[in-house]
Amino acid sequence: MMRSTFWFVLAGMSAMLAGPLTAAEPTAEDYIAWHMPFLGAWKATAEEDGKTYPGTIEWRLGPGGKCMLIAVELKGLPVVQFLHGYDPVSRTWVGTSIDAEGTYQLTSVTINGMARGKKIAVGPIGTWKETRFSADGKTIAAEETLSCEEMSAQRIVMLWSNRREQGKNLPDWKLTYERPSDAAPSASYEHLKFLECMVGEWRTEYELDGRKVEGDFTCQWSPGKYCLTWTAETRSKDGGQLLTHGSGVIAWDAATKQARETAAQSDGTLATAVFSLQDGKIVIDRSGTTGDGTHFTTRPVGTYSADRIEFGENTWVADDGKILQSFSAGRFLRKTPHQQ
Repeated sequence: MMRSTFWFVLAGMSAMLAGPLTAAEPTAEDYIAWHMPFLGAWKATAEEDGKTYPGTIEWRLGPGGKCMLIAVELKGLPVVQFLHGYDPVSRTWVGTSIDAEGTYQLTSVTINGMARGKKIAVGPIGTWKETRFSADGKTIAAEETLSCEEMSAQRIVMLWSNRREQGKNLPDWKLTYERPSDAAPSASYEHLKFLECMVGEWRTEYELDGRKVEGDFTCQWSPGKYCLTWTAETRSKDGGQLLTHGSGVIAWDAATKQARETAAQSDGTLATAVFSLQDGKIVIDRSGTTGDGTHFTTRPVGTYSADRIEFGENTWVADDGKILQSFSAGRFLRKTPHQQ
């Protein structure tokens, strides 16, 4: 029973019943978007009645991004391949699968409150019914309840409960997805690794137009280290009033062969920059527009060690030569141990 149970457990995540389509009802694109967090290769562990089944699961978009292809290999269970997509005739999301033992399956799931733009979230999800046709000629019907216990970019935990098969109760089934931590970095990492020194949580201190300010800066790698993302917050040192907060992405531009950043601040500033390593120092050639539309350029230069980054003068200069603002004595002091 365990070997045949697995497919409807996983397939329930990808096949849904829908009523007559109205202007407000979800489209095929909405169902695809709902499943997007599952895309990619995962380490997986299934649990049922005290037993565990480790292995791998990979979700891929099919041709044209109109369906989901799912490959599952769990130790102790037959290998399974799934195909799920939107049926324009019945206006439902339908799924089918076949395993290494020749068992074929059809599944449909109702997602509670499914609507245009809806995203998967922690909590109850819905119910489904499925029918399996085994190689020995048996037909088995099952019905279960699906919920999400955890949802993040690195870890997803799904739970199937209230399971009934041919009128019999079955134990809960839990499936945990985890992104491989030992995945090889992307090719872009070789061009970005000189910015490894920025990764971590930092306390910032500097002077802004002669006034002392402080803040926080957090920088991290994306999975696979294909880009860096950061967030920052600046406060006045007297009273801690929030001045600005911002965020940015640094990635490798293969066309220009440069480490390029796009960043935005809560005051309306939008900027791009090129990062480079020159004579052992980080040089940032940045340009952008302030909240009132004024264009500016600046070129801060930083020295760094494992627990500290220091910048000299960082002056924003408008096209007409006017100084818009000036940062000086900038220091980033590491709050967390340096880890590559």
